[in-house]
Amino acid sequence: DESVPLQVLAGDRWVITRHAESLERLERERENITDQREIGSLRPVEFVVAILDWHLDGFFGVAAQLERLVDRLDEQALSTDRNLLDHLVAMRRRIARARRTASRHSDLYAEIARPDFLPELGEADHALLVEATERLERAIASIANAREMLIGTFDVHMTRTAQRTNDIMRVLTLTSVILLPAVLLAGIMGMNFRVDFFDRPELFWVVIGVMVATAVVTLVVARWRGWL
Repeated sequence: DESVPLQVLAGDRWVITRHAESLERLERERENITDQREIGSLRPVEFVVAILDWHLDGFFGVAAQLERLVDRLDEQALSTDRNLLDHLVAMRRRIARARRTASRHSDLYAEIARPDFLPELGEADHALLVEATERLERAIASIANAREMLIGTFDVHMTRTAQRTNDIMRVLTLTSVILLPAVLLAGIMGMNFRVDFFDRPELFWVVIGVMVATAVVTLVVARWRGWL
């Protein structure tokens, strides 16, 4: 997440790299080439391009890591992770930071790929620099692809949230439909009118039975129609 500036100075038969902090990948590559005599036969431009390739490998590695993390967020989006939105925002900032870091090198890579950067270079060396520039563009595109994947994850999360909301509203609506007939009967039976019907205590259990039967019929119909 924290970038380390790297400066490369190349001349005839020598290349110097300068960085304030240790770069694990660069150190690992330095150890790998210590005993490789064929490295000494490389032209300066070829060796500089090799360093740039190691540099670009870092961006491709970050893009791959971001894609793996977005895949994990996809799995969380299908579950009930209540903190997913915070994770999505944090991941969006992380991807944006990685993309900005990679994009800062666009001007430099475009400059070294210009035909008039070093006119004395041969076509082979110039082609290597152009290829490095194209590789940077692919690295930026890979990071941008992680951002597109994150947008898809956000859509899945919002769809899942809407589905849960619909499920809750369906349960609440069905509960209201089940209780509505009972509430209606209770309201009618509770009216203060002197009717002979209300003077028969045994009808209380009849009303209760009607309420229960109405609730059961409502549940059966809801189950039959696929509302449950």
